[in-house]
Amino acid sequence: MLNSLNKLDIDYIQEYLNDEIMSKTYPVICPFTKDDATSYVEQEIKGWAAGCRYPFSIIINNKFVGVCALYDVNRTDRTSKIYYWVAVEFWGLGIATKAVKQLLKYARIELELTQLTTGVLERNIGSKRVLEKNGFYVEKILVNEGKYHGKFLGEKFLEMKLNLKNSSSMKPITKPKAH
Repeated sequence: MLNSLNKLDIDYIQEYLNDEIMSKTYPVICPFTKDDATSYVEQEIKGWAAGCRYPFSIIINNKFVGVCALYDVNRTDRTSKIYYWVAVEFWGLGIATKAVKQLLKYARIELELTQLTTGVLERNIGSKRVLEKNGFYVEKILVNEGKYHGKFLGEKFLEMKLNLKNSSSMKPITKPKAH
């Protein structure tokens, strides 16, 4: 289900993030061009090489459907933030829940991280449920004053957290190919 993000994903990313519905819950601006998608992928790949970002393509039935990633990885403190998105046409199928579950296994087993955090729009009930199903809890609620990419100003965000030290036993996943 998870593969290392790569340049072959650029066209799918451009198509799926260039969606007005997606832009209502994810910090992208439409139109989202091929240059935007290329920059996005290149940044993620450079982050992997630097050891601070671990982006994965979400693949279902040999089809790219989204991205999930660890970012701001701090190996000393054993912490990271996560993000994920799934193309609108695949919402409601449990794909994000399964992808995040695999991402958590990678964070815990391969990177030996102990704490993950993320932010989600309070009104994005589906994304909140994905996180809750994977053991995240709301740490605090805040009003966005520009922290989240300058988008969604004035809206409430849930800052959510997961302590991997106390999570249930997880089986390892296959380590993705290095870039």
